[in-house]
Amino acid sequence: MTDAITRTVREFAAEIKMPVGALLPMLIDANIAHCNPDDVFTEQDSTQLLAFLRLKYQVNKPVLLKQSESITASDGGKIQIVVRRKGGAGAPAHKAAEAPSAEQALPAEQAPSKSEVPDVAFAGTLSGREFFVDGMNVAHWSKTLSVTNVIALALALVSQGGKVVVIFDASASGKFKGRDNALYQQYLKEDSFEFFEVPGKMRADDFLLLRANNTGGFIVSNDQFRDYGEKYPWVSDQSRLIKGMVIAGHLAIPSLDIDIDLNA
Repeated sequence: MTDAITRTVREFAAEIKMPVGALLPMLIDANIAHCNPDDVFTEQDSTQLLAFLRLKYQVNKPVLLKQSESITASDGGKIQIVVRRKGGAGAPAHKAAEAPSAEQALPAEQAPSKSEVPDVAFAGTLSGREFFVDGMNVAHWSKTLSVTNVIALALALVSQGGKVVVIFDASASGKFKGRDNALYQQYLKEDSFEFFEVPGKMRADDFLLLRANNTGGFIVSNDQFRDYGEKYPWVSDQSRLIKGMVIAGHLAIPSLDIDIDLNA
């Protein structure tokens, strides 16, 4: 009997917004015999994949799931992109954890490197919330300037359903060196999330606050934005300013239940 719905592996990957290169290894692990993006992917395959994920992680709720893909940086080196996420019992009150469909069980976006950007642990979901990330501020959370901090954080938020915009000052391109600069330039061209550098002689703060003000979103930064208190009164109570730090090799944001192991 033919399945009512069929599509290719490539089309299924597009439906769940997952790079096809990340989906194929997962299918192999689930003993689904597809090694070509143009192979037919059936509803039976979808059911088998979900059953494999639930069995592997012994849960009937949002599962811990590893996603990976290699990208080529501008210096020619390969960067392995990896994210892990989990949900469940500790989920924040604003949204309860639900059992996933086959599509929901899979992560929506690509994430940072196993060697360069590490494991991400979550207690819940940030679905639908908008986050504006102060790129240079987060890059300075570690002892040395690191774009990895920013990419890890942004992709962590995306994997939890958040809408993410990262904004850098115009000077950022000249401050990142070596592999960090290659990764920075790569993500300016990628569409994993919104990743911008403001025009010359402009301040990232102006764009961050304007967009957060107009959308009701949150800003991820340790900046106090005191100069903007009169124009944006909500800045003064700090309720929409999300702060974090890198401590003992972990990028931690307690208010979002985010803990990224930067040494993994």
